[in-house]
Amino acid sequence: MAYQPKSYRKFVATAATATLVASAVTPAFAAETGAAATFTDVPERYQTAVDYLLENQVTNGYTDTQFGTTMSIKRVDAAVMIAKALDLDLSDRPASGFSDVPERAAVYVDALKAEGIVNGKSATEFGAAENITRGEMALIVAKAYDLTGDGSDLPFTDVAPRYQDAVAALVDAGITFGKTATSFGTTQEITRGEFALFLYRAETGDELKVSNVSVAVNQQSATVTADVANAEAGANAKVEIFANGGSTVAATQEVAVVDGKVNATFNELPAGTHTAKVTVGEESAQTNFTVSVIPAAVQSVTALNANEIQVVFNKELSETSAEDAANYVVNVNGVTGVDVATGTPELQEDKKTVIVPLNASLANGNSFKVIVDKVRTSDLQDVPKYESSAQVFNDKIAASLLSAEVNGTKLKVIFNEPVSNTGTTEFYVDGVKITDVTLAQASSYSLGNYEYELDLTGGEATDLGKVGTHKVEVYFVNDAAGNSTTYSATQYVVSNDTQAPSISKLEAKEQDQFKIFVSEPLAGFTAGNITVSKGGYTFNSTNDISLGAYNATEKSYTVTVDTNAAGTDTLNPLYKTNENSANLSVEIKDYRDAAGYIGNAFTGSVTLTKDVTAPKLEDNRLAYADSNNSDLFVKFDENVTIADATKITVRDKEGVRIVPNSYGVSQGKGETGTTEYVRADLPTLGSTEYTVEFAAGAIQDAYGNKNTGTLTSKVTTSVADGVSLPVVYSATPAGDRQLSIANNVITIDYGQIMDSSAIQLANYKFNGSAFPAGTSIGWGTDKQTVEITLPDNTFSIDTTALITISSEVKTDSGKKVYANANTGDENVIKLGATDINDNIEPKLSSAAYVVPSNDATTSNNLRLTFTENVLAVDDAAHRDDFAVVVNGKKIAVTNITDIDGDNVLELTLGESVNVAQVATITVETDTTLNPTINVTDASTLNNKLTAGSVTATTKER
Repeated sequence: MAYQPKSYRKFVATAATATLVASAVTPAFAAETGAAATFTDVPERYQTAVDYLLENQVTNGYTDTQFGTTMSIKRVDAAVMIAKALDLDLSDRPASGFSDVPERAAVYVDALKAEGIVNGKSATEFGAAENITRGEMALIVAKAYDLTGDGSDLPFTDVAPRYQDAVAALVDAGITFGKTATSFGTTQEITRGEFALFLYRAETGDELKVSNVSVAVNQQSATVTADVANAEAGANAKVEIFANGGSTVAATQEVAVVDGKVNATFNELPAGTHTAKVTVGEESAQTNFTVSVIPAAVQSVTALNANEIQVVFNKELSETSAEDAANYVVNVNGVTGVDVATGTPELQEDKKTVIVPLNASLANGNSFKVIVDKVRTSDLQDVPKYESSAQVFNDKIAASLLSAEVNGTKLKVIFNEPVSNTGTTEFYVDGVKITDVTLAQASSYSLGNYEYELDLTGGEATDLGKVGTHKVEVYFVNDAAGNSTTYSATQYVVSNDTQAPSISKLEAKEQDQFKIFVSEPLAGFTAGNITVSKGGYTFNSTNDISLGAYNATEKSYTVTVDTNAAGTDTLNPLYKTNENSANLSVEIKDYRDAAGYIGNAFTGSVTLTKDVTAPKLEDNRLAYADSNNSDLFVKFDENVTIADATKITVRDKEGVRIVPNSYGVSQGKGETGTTEYVRADLPTLGSTEYTVEFAAGAIQDAYGNKNTGTLTSKVTTSVADGVSLPVVYSATPAGDRQLSIANNVITIDYGQIMDSSAIQLANYKFNGSAFPAGTSIGWGTDKQTVEITLPDNTFSIDTTALITISSEVKTDSGKKVYANANTGDENVIKLGATDINDNIEPKLSSAAYVVPSNDATTSNNLRLTFTENVLAVDDAAHRDDFAVVVNGKKIAVTNITDIDGDNVLELTLGESVNVAQVATITVETDTTLNPTINVTDASTLNNKLTAGSVTATTKER
């Protein structure tokens, strides 16, 4: 075969190409192991290139286990590999004339020279045994692949003119990038690894290639990116996600290749390890990535205004738990346990945001913290308890009027926060003052949606409802923080109603209800406008048909058909015996809108289906207990009533049957207008868990369907799995279940035998933290009494502390100890104000001579300063506590003067000494000279003066 330029040749044979493509797209995505992987010296950077050479028999490894990646290549060996790579025709080539080329390589060198790709070192020598350099390789590759370049602007400083254009050609083609930013390494010997890269990149430079697939994960979404080389204009990429090792596509997108890039984002991917595969044409590449389980959490807490706190979660929430006021506590200015509000928190449309109303308005400068607990996600996962950091509320911005509209005899005004009237509040429309200035919350008012209404007189309603643009102005309203809006304005537009109302469709709602969808609210619309027929029978519009209120959100009305038609129609029920569906013909006529336009008569049909399904229990996690009222609540999937209370059984955790005071049905926490919960009112809550059993026929839905089999629900309570053993403070040890302290030894009398957990110090807290280092604990006089001894030299003043007994402390029978097992409250005991005694011994800190004047040269008085207030009297016992030595001579102490309330004693010496000499004052610890230390501090424990000495080198007046 004659030599051809690159546009004609392809480096890999067709069969080899097919093999590579197949291995790249095989699902499960463990790529076929390349030959390079069998070598121990081929880093990942070189593996694809080495595989390319090996699979196409361009070269072999240096040994069975090594490719020789970092080894140099002789010129003759390089020539053989290049000729094989180019698939040159080796027959009938003129001899090269080089005398140093071994016979095994002669035909390859002959072919390369004939094609003008290589030259020798001289006319007769090829330099076969010499190692080929990077510069020489650049010349050969540029010639072999018909590459051109301009070497005039190369960034490399080590490229001689002979090589510049060839090196530039390789850089432009993406075959090499130099050894560094400024060095190509022209004279350096090329390694076998670099040689493989040069050939691989030269051959595949104009081929379609997908590479660098990566995935950026953000919570449960993933953005897949990839590089695509040499794609056709307008090419698309198929991006597929294979989830958790599966071979079935879990998600796919087709996206355009833009500027050689692919970008596709997948949302709501499940947790796990997945594979992202990008395919363009016949080429593909893939990578694995992991989507971690993102735990539910509170993302932020913000005060929207003085009356409302906004809590944002990272996942959609269960409405029941999100709107339970008991799940939120706001602490203001450090006061704990403040009720959130008398109102109900409201879950917003995004299902992740809750607005919590406050019981009392925040004032500017108030510090507040929010505690969120027992909220659940929409899939009933618990949101971990959250406590916000302290924030300071500061609202200096007055409310603004956002919009307004007229609805009949009401002017609706919408503000950006809650507002209230002042004594001077005024509203004007088109410059005319409105008579009523009383802001009343509209029926559409909700947390975050601050809509108010003003009553209009007949004349005002007429004027404000005229076609055109109307300006609304407000003067002097206040927000909850006391900021006054002195003026704010908006406008609304009344359009000329030229459209008659219309009815678009009917839709079944319940077994006896259907909805009518309209284009706008209707005026004077009643059941008399509606004719409902079944077969040849027409229901009485007065007795059998009722019409609900207009639903502004859906633009619909709900029609209810009596299932057992009243009065004379009892022979024509909605559903006859054994009939589970009813096809109704509906005619609606003579309806009109507020502008008086009459709509076209509507005729349609709707099929209602009889509810024959018995109520079912919802997830156990929706059941709950009310510890305040000792009630259990069990949730069903629809409104229910109790058909037979004798068929309901409540049992505690031990299986003991509990007889409730009563049963009933109720709405759940945060709900209104439903009866989906069965309530069991127990005498008391005394178990951590209850089972509620509903035998067949115990409950029924609104249509009389009763449960046919036994239904069982488990209700978890806040009752602790332990025993109530409240421990109270006592100033003096007096009896069972008391905590007292004396001489820094805390004594706890549990009143019953405890197990070893009671003498584990980790089960107790001191002011909310671990006890001070050095604290010891052990049994008292028996195993119902525990003594905790505080460490010496720890407390500098008489003080107090808060002692917490963990619920991990257990009785001898293994029951956890609580202050109240029903609520799970631990024992927390406050000590008296000075119960913990100062136990740090006083020390000498300094001494000075006392002189009558600065000129004095002698003194017989010393002033001693201590680390704290000390007590002493002038007697021999106290004087013996001090030894005074001047220049080796012991000077007698004849008097001690203690000034009350300070940390100073003055000593009178038996003789005067020169103040220029150093006096050493030592606490006398030799018991033969001083049997006991008598100077103490002023604490309850009268801590004795500790050993030590100071020197007097200065004088004081």
